[in-house]
Amino acid sequence: GDEWRTAGTQWRMTGAEGEVLVEVSGSMVANTSAGLYQAARAGLGIVMLPDALVQRDLQDGRLVALLPDYHLPRRPTHLLYVQDRYRLPKLRSFVEYATGLWGR
Repeated sequence: GDEWRTAGTQWRMTGAEGEVLVEVSGSMVANTSAGLYQAARAGLGIVMLPDALVQRDLQDGRLVALLPDYHLPRRPTHLLYVQDRYRLPKLRSFVEYATGLWGR
């Protein structure tokens, strides 16, 4: 299952002590990563987003990781492409990069 479905009311994380569920609430609610990202960049609060979406902002100091010792739930990622296009070097390189980044 997709453990991110309940992320609006509970944040599930795993740390040294095991799994932790944190009840969250606030005056702003967003149901898209883009909306959450923009809110975080505007300083409107704390968000839970995948590292791939905020990595550059973390490196550049625009955002700060608050709980770096905790890991968020994994979320399935799918790459869809026409099978005969896999022979194109650009696509093959991207697929190899993405599977190396996010695992199989």
